[in-house]
Amino acid sequence: MTPLEKLISWHESWALRNQIVKCKSCGAEQSESDRELAFVHEPTCLNARFATNPWQALDQVREAYWIPPNTAPVDQEVKVATVMQKMETDDEIQAD
Repeated sequence: MTPLEKLISWHESWALRNQIVKCKSCGAEQSESDRELAFVHEPTCLNARFATNPWQALDQVREAYWIPPNTAPVDQEVKVATVMQKMETDDEIQAD
């Protein structure tokens, strides 16, 4: 899976806003300070079985994009930051 595919896959289930992850299926939220705990979905959530560690999954996305600083082209760093900002903006628009 490419880094972009990992990011898109994560974003299908989750939204990130102000250090809080939100399940797009049930609306349950978890603060980054609770990242070591299993994510608690609403009882009827379709994601409850397989989406229990959103922060770890997001770390995997971040690591997929990571390139050692000495070899990282500035363009790629800007591209990743731009994609993440766009996703946060899209989530804010959907939340309103």
